[in-house]
Amino acid sequence: MDNRKIAVFDSGVGGLTTLAYLKEMLPNEDYVYFGDFKNNPYGTKTTSELQSILKNNIELLEKKDVKIIVIACNTAGTQIDYLKTLTNVPLCEPITVTTNYINQMNDVDNILLLATNYTVRVGLYQKYLNKFNVIGQPAQELVRLAEEKKFDQKVIDEIMKEYENKVDLVILGCTHFGYFTKEIDETVKPKIIVESSYELAKYVVQYLTENDLLSGVGNANVEFVE
Repeated sequence: MDNRKIAVFDSGVGGLTTLAYLKEMLPNEDYVYFGDFKNNPYGTKTTSELQSILKNNIELLEKKDVKIIVIACNTAGTQIDYLKTLTNVPLCEPITVTTNYINQMNDVDNILLLATNYTVRVGLYQKYLNKFNVIGQPAQELVRLAEEKKFDQKVIDEIMKEYENKVDLVILGCTHFGYFTKEIDETVKPKIIVESSYELAKYVVQYLTENDLLSGVGNANVEFVE
């Protein structure tokens, strides 16, 4: 048993989707949430800019004496190998767990990856899902809409209408996109939508359980840090 808190960080409000899933799955834990609004968005940064930002984030959360750092942001998750050199605190990210889940599927051929400019460009989803036809579609504008708590069907149509009835599965490869799941489903009409935030939360439960790190005293309280 480990009563330390679970840390979750994201480039902004997107990681609140991951946090919500975690609170539902692990109601006896307490949490620290860091939304990096100062440096949002991550998806337009260079690698050096991104790594500098993430180094500061890890150092900030380490000071909270947390038992795990959940990197909710897919763009940040592309730098997992670098981040692991910075800390001994266990880290987890959404790309590996999401692709592991999809790789178990047998009835999928064409996949639409909706993600930030950076995540699409780096190509880790495409690399790890190389037995499928993965179409990487930048959807950076949806990050802005989520942060501003706005909805614009025209923007969604411009980004993904061309894929209507043409893909079997859509990956929501950015935490922010969970706010638009219904609209994405109705626009693209895939068989399956896989939300990286949800797959990451499931993995955290599994990891903490297997490593005897669950707490029995928390009440899903959240400390928001700046």
